Amino acid sequence: MFFIIPLHWSGHTVGTKIMRFCYDSKVCRAETNKRLFKRFGAIYAMYFITVIASTLNNMDVPMDSPYYKSSVFLTLGTWIIFVTLTIVLFIHVMLVVFGKEKRRFYFDEASDLYTTRKE
Repeated sequence: MFFIIPLHWSGHTVGTKIMRFCYDSKVCRAETNKRLFKRFGAIYAMYFITVIASTLNNMDVPMDSPYYKSSVFLTLGTWIIFVTLTIVLFIHVMLVVFGKEKRRFYFDEASDLYTTRKE
């Protein structure tokens, strides 16, 4: 949805089509396609990190196993990473949405895409 649809709709997603703007790289159309893929990767990187942390957190290791201490530290570490990631993303979204300056989301900044009002 964040890569295939804009690829075929000239930089528009469903939401940007409704809001009447699109993503552009200010270089060329081929460069925009590469940057849309980078944006897709940046968005889903956070999702994959949380899925991996959740999977590692749900492993059941018996207390008599020699790996029990390791699983406790792994569970604690994944919980700390998940909480830290959630707090950082929440603060980032609040800064972008309520900030007085013109800030961009991390995935648009990482891919160097800009929103434009062209149809």
